[in-house]
Formats: sequence, C-alpha cells, structure tokens
Amino acid sequence: MFPSLRLRHRHLLAPLILISVVTSAPAAGKHASETPALAPIHAELVALLDARFLKPGSPLLLRVKDAWQNGDCKLREGSILKGHVVDANVSSKEDRISKVALVLDEAQCNGPALVPLPLAVAAIMARDPAEFGNAQEYAPLNALPVAIRGASGTDPLSLSSAAVVAENSATRVDSPKQVSLGDVVGLSGLKLSVGTGPEQSTVLSTKGHNVSLQRYTQFVLVPAALIAHETAAAPAGPAPTVVATGSDARPATPAASSAEAARTDTQPQVPAAVPEPDVEVCAPPSCHVALPDTATTAEVHAEKSFPLRELGYAPRYGIELDDFNHEAALAYLGEHQLLVTFNPHTLIDRRDGRDVARMVRAAVLDTSTMRAIRIVDWPIADHKQYLWPAGEDRVLAHVGNELRVYGPGLKIERRIVLQGPLAWVRVSPSQKDFAIGVILERHSKELHAQLAAASTSEPEEDIEIRVLDVEFQTTATAVRSSRFMPPVLTDEGEVEADLQDRDKERWHLVEYSWDHQAHSIAYVKSACMPQISNIAPDLLFVVTCGRNAGAKYRVLRRDGSLLLQGSSSAEELGEGAGGNRRGKAFVVGIAQADCAVPSGGYFYPSDLKKEHLAVYRATDGKRIFTTHVDSPPPTREAYALAPGAGELAVLSAEQISVYPVPPQ
Repeated sequence: MFPSLRLRHRHLLAPLILISVVTSAPAAGKHASETPALAPIHAELVALLDARFLKPGSPLLLRVKDAWQNGDCKLREGSILKGHVVDANVSSKEDRISKVALVLDEAQCNGPALVPLPLAVAAIMARDPAEFGNAQEYAPLNALPVAIRGASGTDPLSLSSAAVVAENSATRVDSPKQVSLGDVVGLSGLKLSVGTGPEQSTVLSTKGHNVSLQRYTQFVLVPAALIAHETAAAPAGPAPTVVATGSDARPATPAASSAEAARTDTQPQVPAAVPEPDVEVCAPPSCHVALPDTATTAEVHAEKSFPLRELGYAPRYGIELDDFNHEAALAYLGEHQLLVTFNPHTLIDRRDGRDVARMVRAAVLDTSTMRAIRIVDWPIADHKQYLWPAGEDRVLAHVGNELRVYGPGLKIERRIVLQGPLAWVRVSPSQKDFAIGVILERHSKELHAQLAAASTSEPEEDIEIRVLDVEFQTTATAVRSSRFMPPVLTDEGEVEADLQDRDKERWHLVEYSWDHQAHSIAYVKSACMPQISNIAPDLLFVVTCGRNAGAKYRVLRRDGSLLLQGSSSAEELGEGAGGNRRGKAFVVGIAQADCAVPSGGYFYPSDLKKEHLAVYRATDGKRIFTTHVDSPPPTREAYALAPGAGELAVLSAEQISVYPVPPQ
C-alpha cells in the first residue's frame, strides 16, 4: 500500500504536508525497510493551466509552499518545480472528456539551478481563499534570524530564528479531514489518475468542458519512483488515506522540527482578537474631523514661488497610470534649503554601459531668496522611489548603484554601495533607523524569463535586509522573500495589518517592537489591505477603502487613539500625508480628478485638476490652514514641511510654491 499522507496546519493560511507510514500493520511491516518516512511536497501553480492553450512539451511551473528536505535535495519555501505537459486534449463533440497529462522532473534543489527530481502529482486542492487576494504579507523584522540593537542603544537583542507569516484570516480555512491518493479537493468535476498516463504521468480529466486550473491551485507531490513502486506492489483495494492530523503531529524532518520549535518558542505572539470597537469615534479636543476647504479656516496663498521651466521641468500628461508615481520629489536640507527633484525627460547616454532607467535633476533652492544654489543630474536605475528624509538637514538618495547621504548644499556625506537592485528603503519617523532591502536573484536568467512570462507579477526573489542606525552603521541583516511587504517602521519597531475577519472586513493593526513584544494598536474596517505610513513620531496615517468608491483616512497615535479622520469621494485619489521628526505638525494631501476613478482604475495626469492640502497640529489634530494647487503632478512626494514646520513647499505643474505655516 502507498504510505498515507498527513496534512498538518502550520498556520491558518496553509497546511504543512507530511508523509509517514501509517497504513495497515501488515503493509507497514512489509515496506518499513524499503520506504522510509518522508515528506511530500506542497506547491502551488504559478500560472493558469488550461487545456486549450497546452500541447505536449508545454512547461509547467509550481512554487513550493513549505520547506522540504529529503536526501541530497533541500527545497526552500518559494523554490520552483518545473515539469511539462505530456499530452493534452480539449473537450469536443466527438470526445467530451478533456485530459491533461503532467509530469514534474526538475527542482531548485539546494540553490537556483534546476536539477533532476522526478515527481508525481498525488493530489490537487483548490487555491486557499484566505491567501488569494492578499499575495503580499507582512513578516516582522523582529522575527527574523538577526540581532537588532535596542532602541535605547543597549546590547543587541536575540530574536527568533524563523520568520513569521502574518495570518490574514481569523478563521480556519475549510480543509479536508481525510484525503486519498488521487483526490481532488474543492474543484468540482475534475478527476485525477496518478501515474497512469504516458511516461508515468498523472492525468487530469473533466467531462463536458476543458481542464482548467487557476493560478495558486495547490498540488501535493511525491517522488515518481515511489508512485511507480506502489502502483506495481499494491493489491487491489481502496485508495490509501491522507489523514489530516492536529497540531501535535510530529514533523517528518529535523529541519521542519527545528523551524516549528523556533516558531513556537520565540516568535512574538499577536495579541488575541478581542471585541474592541473599530476606530470610528472622533471627539474634540483630542481629535478632529477633516473638513472641506470652504469650512472655518481661510485658505492661505503662496508667499513665494519659483518657475520650474527654467530648470527644465516639463510634466508629461499623456501617460496612463494606475497609481501615483515617483517622477518628482521634494525634501528639505535645513530650514530654508529646499531640494527639488524631477525627471526632465532628457535623452540618456548609455554608451558607457550603465543601467540607467531615467535621469533625475536635483536642484537646491534657497527659500528665503527663491534662488537655485546648486543643480546636478542623477542617474536612476529604476522607476521606484529614490529620495527619503534622513534628518533635519539630510536626505538619502538612490543614485546609480549606491545610496548617498546628502547634506546642506547637496554635499555628499556618505556612500552606501548596493550589491544588487534596490527593492525598497524604509525610515523610522524620528529618522534614526533605516531598513534597506536589496534584491538577490533567486533564479537563473532563463527561469526568471519563464516565470515572468507565465505570470502578471514579478517572479519571487530574495530580499537582503540591512537595518542601519543614525550613523548608517549596520545593526542587523537578514534575508526574506520579496512576497513579504516592506516594513512600516516606528521608533520602537514596526506596524503591520492582520485580517481578523474576512466577512466583516476587520483588520487588526499590531506593533512589533524591537524587544520582541507585540501590542495591539487598533481595529479598522476595510475592503482592501489598509495602507499604513508613519508621518511623525507616534503618529500613523492609515487609508482604508469601502466596497463602493471613495476611501477613509485616519491619523492614529501609537496607543490607538484617533487624532484625525476624514473621507474622500470617488473623484479624489492619492491620499497621502507627511510630517517631520519634530512632530509639531503634519500635512494631508488629496488630489481631485475631473471624474470618478475606480479603485485600481487607470487615469491620466491631465485628469488631475487640483490637489487639496491641509496642515494640522500634531497635538490635537486641529487644522492650521488649508490651500490647493492646480494641475498637480501624480506623485506622492509633491509636498514637504520644513524641519520646524514654519513653511510648506508644494509642487504643481509649473512652479514650486512656498506657504508660511502659522505658529503652532
């Protein structure tokens, strides 16, 4: 008899699939010396598999969902399994049964190279609904195998040896209690015949329509030799049983045991969900509601302006966008030095072989005289964010293959050479801690191209994370998957959002501190994953969405109390906020389009007719002043507060405008 498969839940999101010899006593005794206990492979489909588009030789790509090890082959989570279609036919009038025969013969054992590893499909399950739609998850930095220096500068703290996957569901996914070899779970009409096709392939079949499996469909795989051996040796009878066991099941490999122990013993525990109310109550004087521009506060007009066309600024209106971009950015290099950066869309000289996606012009303006005191051009390797605040008079810029620290006058103070493409940079609100993610290629060039062609998203890669202190000295390093979202840093750790109840669209905001603690911040309701950013010490800006058009935004204190709340209509988009390390005030900006823009829909820069900006006092959320600019650029870094919050700089289609901010 074929050894039974055991399904064990590692998290609420996905089962950890194990295999052990738990068949009947005579059969177990017969094969005990021949077939040692080993773990089957749990994987998911990388792209749509449809009989209409398949032919013999068509590639099959699966992604490993749980780390696996057997003999000389070690597969990490995210490793790729490669196979091919042996045969495929569609349903027709002559033959109503559609069939697809599959084999898998290569795997990324012990590294990026694909090596021979014959596997057979033993069972298929529908994609996990708790995972689909939330392809990116959080993994707290304080749960990685690193040591991070405490916030007070004390000795490094020993942290967990295994990354934590955020659980995006509060209820267990409906999983089968028992599954047999050849079973299909959650896919009506699909049948599976293991090892019966040509080349000992597994045959998928369905009657009356074509075989079609969506991306993320789950596969259970075992060594092909084991299937062939059991098929020849097993007597006639019912299919062997796949038993779903409880959390006390013993992992089949030492690696699984140590990883499970690390998760159990050292990971920060997420505070249990309690029936706390959603964050909705906003009552003065501790909280204010964002009012329309026409209400109570008179609109402030710019005190100074600078025409940008003199610097070569020429916005592009004919490009289609699905979100705001990073084609321009503002930042202060002191109280009266404003750094203005933008893409002048000039021709790029690539004769020297540099990998340059665009050139960015950086100009330093003296806001007291509104004169440019220095202008330089930066080669930028991608189209991501390239500028971040790094102190009251410093910025961090991604230029070429390095991060540069610039001080007043745009003087280079430090260079940080990158060993690969930059994935992201995150800065704590006090601008004393920095997290840098660098992409490490996980796949060969050929496999990367195949994965990119098979999916609408970028192939999964490794991200090397470095945590830097205020002097840009490395205090921690780690490696995590690119499928995890970049961290949202606070001065004490980081914040993430966990989906507590999918039906009620209820999210739990949790802070994981550097000293390995976790505490609840607030609960919010949102039909999409909330967007979280830090805007000042102890202040978070949270944007949520409803099932209909429009969004809500909130400014929360780290203790969960509400400082400000507001809403935007279907014609408003690009909700954002910014502050500074002193935390005296913050600014909220919302662009207004000519017509409604659905969530995830496309728009043109020319659709944006104005941007509303309001500055609020950080102590109680009271609005200090409001203004607006016409024809705003579609960028989130189009405004900045001076270090002392004495002035606000705003970028529009034609100029830089500087507004005086009344004393707080």
